[in-house]
Amino acid sequence: MIDQIIVCRKCKKEKTTKDFYPAELLKKSKCCRSCLYTEVRACRAKNPERYKKNREAYQRNNAFRAKLLRMNLSDSFYAETLEKQNGKCAICKAEKYDRLGRRFAIDHCHDTGKIRGLLCSQCNVALGMFKDSEEVLENAIKYLRQYPS
Repeated sequence: MIDQIIVCRKCKKEKTTKDFYPAELLKKSKCCRSCLYTEVRACRAKNPERYKKNREAYQRNNAFRAKLLRMNLSDSFYAETLEKQNGKCAICKAEKYDRLGRRFAIDHCHDTGKIRGLLCSQCNVALGMFKDSEEVLENAIKYLRQYPS
């Protein structure tokens, strides 16, 4: 494809199609990449809290998807498992998300890699602290029964 010369609606400079985002090329009123970048920066400067919140959510979502990929799991696996657990932590039955507002952790055996279920962060950390040991957990239960609250 031969590059066309297009005039940017903002800076009024003649630029080639490479200087525009593909979506902008479909619009009648085209704006080049550098002008759009300047517009976005100005908008973010006016509303920093809004963009900070959106960026954090975006980063959380990307981190979650990366974790699913590392574990060779699909988005549907998480949704199906959450549905089987009625949207609750498999141990403490906390609702939908953990107490800090994060997604449930995907609990798995570190030796075999087998997925056990979805846990809130507190239950997931607790299992880790007990070294995933049934014996240690049984000792903890005996201890709690010995000193009831």
